[in-house]
Amino acid sequence: MSTTQRIISLYEILDDSLAEYELYTNEETESQLFALLLNNMSAAERKREDFSFKNEVVCKIFEYLNRKIGKARTYDILNSCLIVKSSETTKEVIWAGSNATVKMEANKQFVDRSCLLNPKQTNTSYLATFKAIINTKQYHMMKEVTYNMQKTIDLIENKVREFVDKFNTLHTWQICKMCVRSSKEAEYEEMVNFLFCISKKCLKGIFTFRQFRILKGKITLFVYKNKIENMSAQECCNHIDMKNVKLFTGNRYTREENIICSAMFQNFMITLFQQFYTHLINKHFYVTEMSGRGFRLLYFNKDWYQKETKRVCEEFVSSCKIEKCSSSSQSYGSIRALRKQDGFRIITNYKKVNYPFKPIIGIFRNILRKKYDHLIFGNSDRIKELKEHLGTKTEMNYIHSFDLSKCYDRIDQQVLAECVNMLFQEIESNSDFFVNKCIKYTFDEIKQRYRHQMCYINGPISDGNNLIKEIKAIKYTKQDISEIVLSGVSNHCIKYNNEFYRFALGIPQGMTLSTYLCALYQANLVERHFGFINDGLLLNYVDDFLFITSNKKENDEFLAKIENFDYENMLLNHKKTQTNQECVTWCGYKIYNSGFNIKYSYETVHFGYNFALPTHNPGRNIKEKIKKILQVKLNKLLISKKNPKCYENIYDIFLYVFGVLGVLFGRCEFVNVGFVRKVIDEIVLQVKESIRCNSQLIDKMAEDALNKTGLLSVEPRRFQ
Repeated sequence: MSTTQRIISLYEILDDSLAEYELYTNEETESQLFALLLNNMSAAERKREDFSFKNEVVCKIFEYLNRKIGKARTYDILNSCLIVKSSETTKEVIWAGSNATVKMEANKQFVDRSCLLNPKQTNTSYLATFKAIINTKQYHMMKEVTYNMQKTIDLIENKVREFVDKFNTLHTWQICKMCVRSSKEAEYEEMVNFLFCISKKCLKGIFTFRQFRILKGKITLFVYKNKIENMSAQECCNHIDMKNVKLFTGNRYTREENIICSAMFQNFMITLFQQFYTHLINKHFYVTEMSGRGFRLLYFNKDWYQKETKRVCEEFVSSCKIEKCSSSSQSYGSIRALRKQDGFRIITNYKKVNYPFKPIIGIFRNILRKKYDHLIFGNSDRIKELKEHLGTKTEMNYIHSFDLSKCYDRIDQQVLAECVNMLFQEIESNSDFFVNKCIKYTFDEIKQRYRHQMCYINGPISDGNNLIKEIKAIKYTKQDISEIVLSGVSNHCIKYNNEFYRFALGIPQGMTLSTYLCALYQANLVERHFGFINDGLLLNYVDDFLFITSNKKENDEFLAKIENFDYENMLLNHKKTQTNQECVTWCGYKIYNSGFNIKYSYETVHFGYNFALPTHNPGRNIKEKIKKILQVKLNKLLISKKNPKCYENIYDIFLYVFGVLGVLFGRCEFVNVGFVRKVIDEIVLQVKESIRCNSQLIDKMAEDALNKTGLLSVEPRRFQ
């Protein structure tokens, strides 16, 4: 980051924090400001921290602060902030604010719906509610509380006390049984009716009849939003006329008083959703997501879900080969049941166990990729392998895809340990050079994973930082990495019902190393039993296999092999097996048997629950989301001129992207049709730049996709 960028960043921080500082009557001279700076520098040097200052940076900042806010407030800001080193090389300094109230206010600007998935203790007492409503920076900045404001606060106090007393004495279990008929899963409409029924009984003294109708719409929004979406303060308060709210009626306010009342009403609405509605949902329901359904939230009856998950976990512990052990001196994980389409999926939480694996994940993956060409670890690998094999093919192919049933649970730990030892024995060097060569390919990935944290690093990073620990992997030798990987093969302990268990067969899915260990196990299976494949291509993404060949002899031998598949303790999932069909679906791609014909499968896409609209800068976020989607979809496999399905793929991409835009813009409270048109033009331009073809044809496909998705029919909306 350059000096200019640092100063601009500081300007933005100061502009956002001005309201936090009160005006002082006493004037401070510029010499005293410099004296303060030198004192801070001396204090830092006494702590043996090497700080130095560049005069031009200091002068520019002082000039800006004095011109913008005056010397008195400049002194206050500098006195309330920390001096932080920007980097070890430049040794320049910046100021980082440490005012806790800034963070407190920022957290109040939205309803955090993550509390539904991770229940926290909510305080629904009168005192906590009243403090949350009154606690606004505008109110605290008043020099004198006027009679009008004191009268309003007294009214709010009485209304809030009445509301809280009704809420805490209400028999919500009876209302829940009346509104939610099913003893298992509650429908979204039933959840809305339940919360709205409680609201009508408790909030009569606050809202009017018309405002209750608006409140029901906001409850609907709160319930229907997906897992990663929050509710902004504007979404909570919009369309409700504050003048008619019974917390403020009967008084005429000045401009300053009106601003304070608006902030208090915003706090009330956020508290209503964050504390009371969340408390009701967590009291009666268990909120979770469903495997394979995007980010959609499901609301289950709490008693039923706890009994069902307990039964599933006990069946898992008893049916799997898990040995009971008296104690656990090493790290252990926990298990939980996650709802899926036809039952439950057992998920293991190995957060502490995963800690030593993080530094060597990238290195281990590169070792596997170099040894086994057919292993797939991501979309880029799929594109590369399929394009290389099918790019020159014109003849008919035999195509098969199959899936292994419960492959993680059936892995033989002894065989897997032998595979790991053989893999590392083939590596010639045991020196640091080997790891340095591997880390060269993984360091960019490490930086990408920690890019957000690195943006805020302004001083020496502690040795406890994860980024430092991963970079320290450069010092690992082959023996070090081999021992870490082998530690992930066996001795997996879980804690359930205050008892410890150890896996005797299989590896847990919650471990970060599990995917790569499973891939190694499957690669060993392929090497032993499918070594006859020369002309064809056999790819596997963990437990999903794809076989393509134009050689009939290879095809017949392959069919004979999988007819009675029982190798290395693995079993075939016949429900997901596709053989000798015109088209098979594998890892999201539709692969046809006639040469290089590939499309993307959009059948399982659920727009409503796969995408979330951030409440902050929605327009910019929409553009960024669409840009990332196009980067993935406009790959060389789908839009290659050698692919006869090329133009069909372009049309499908338009339909998909415009469908996503329709969902995201449909959730915006403000829609500028001109901006929508601009985003559409940028999408069309990006497609044209990705492939050389008839420009008019692309325009025609885009126009047809727009008409089909109805994106241009979006109505301009403004805040009401």
